[in-house]
Amino acid sequence: MNRLGLMIISVIILVSCKYEGQEKVKSQGKFTKESKKNNSNNIKIIDSLFIGDHLISSKKFLLNIENGGDNFKYFHQYENILHRMNEKFIKWEYLKDSKVLSINSYLSLELMREKYNKEDKEKNIHIMLYTKIKGVKNDSILFYKYQIDKKALYVGQRFESLSYLQDDLTLWNLKTYTNQSELALGIDNWNKYKIDIKTGKIILIEKLNPYK
Repeated sequence: MNRLGLMIISVIILVSCKYEGQEKVKSQGKFTKESKKNNSNNIKIIDSLFIGDHLISSKKFLLNIENGGDNFKYFHQYENILHRMNEKFIKWEYLKDSKVLSINSYLSLELMREKYNKEDKEKNIHIMLYTKIKGVKNDSILFYKYQIDKKALYVGQRFESLSYLQDDLTLWNLKTYTNQSELALGIDNWNKYKIDIKTGKIILIEKLNPYK
C-alpha cells in the first residue's frame, strides 16, 4: 500500500474515533442528566394527612402560641389545627387505621393508628409514620399525637405531637404539652428530619430551639 493510501486510512480512522468520542460524551451527558432527574425528588405530596400542617415549621408561630400573644389568637389557631387533624384521623375506621403513600417504585410511607380503646378513640390518638422499602417496614416516627392526661390534677391537660412533611421529604416534628384551662403551651422538643429517598431512614438533621 502506498503512502497516499495510508494517509487516507489514517484520516478515516481519526474522523471515526472523533465521532465515536463525541457520541460517547453526548451519551454520558444524557445519562448524567437522566441520573440527576431520577435521583432528584420530583414528588408532589397532595394528601393532607401526610402533609400535616406547615405552621409546625414556623418559629414565629410557636413563640406566639407559647407567649399567648394577640389575645391568645395563636393558641386558638393551634387548637384548630389539632381539632382539624383529630377529625381526619378519627374517621380512619373505614380505612382500617392505615394509609399508604407511594414515593417511587421501592419507597412508600404508611400512616398507621396505634391500637386504642373505643371509648378513648377521640381522647387518645397515636399515629405512627412508617417508611417501607419494597413493602418492608424500615423506620418509624411518632407523626401525630393527641392524648388527654388522665393523671393530671387539672382538666384539659394534654400531650401532643404534630408534623409537617414537605415535598422534598423534609419532616418537621413538634412535641408539646398544653393546659386548655389556662391557654398555656410548653414545647417539649422540636426537630427537623429528612427521609432518605434511597434507604427510607428518617435522619435527624437538626434539634431546633424556637428561643434562639
